[in-house]
Amino acid sequence: MENYLKPIGYIAVGFLSMAILHSLTQCNRDEDFLKKSISKDEENIAYDYEGLKVASSNIEKILLEADADAIDRMILSQMNDFYSSPENAYNSEELQTIGNAFKKAKLTTITANFAEYTYSIDKVEYTLTMALDENNEWKIVKF
Repeated sequence: MENYLKPIGYIAVGFLSMAILHSLTQCNRDEDFLKKSISKDEENIAYDYEGLKVASSNIEKILLEADADAIDRMILSQMNDFYSSPENAYNSEELQTIGNAFKKAKLTTITANFAEYTYSIDKVEYTLTMALDENNEWKIVKF
């Protein structure tokens, strides 16, 4: 009988040690943590939802039309070299596929000058990232 009690005692000591360590290393669960980490200036930022809505509608339209020139105009100027290179260029069919998927895109992130949409093609999730340029116009950074 004693042979069976010894392992049970070790298990009990292990659980007790685990409980003590857990209580000593537990993170602070302050419900107001996020509120405290945001400055008063950040609370008053107005997001350009209307401008973003217009830009995303335009992007959807030009993707569905596979209008490469219009897409070039919608891409942030710093990204033009990347998307104009042959290895990163999309063909018409790919642009239309992205356009169809973008119809169901969800806005997942927005800041004062940055927005990110998520969309799926064949159960694979992709993102389209936009940013405000120097003229305060929404432009594509990545898609």
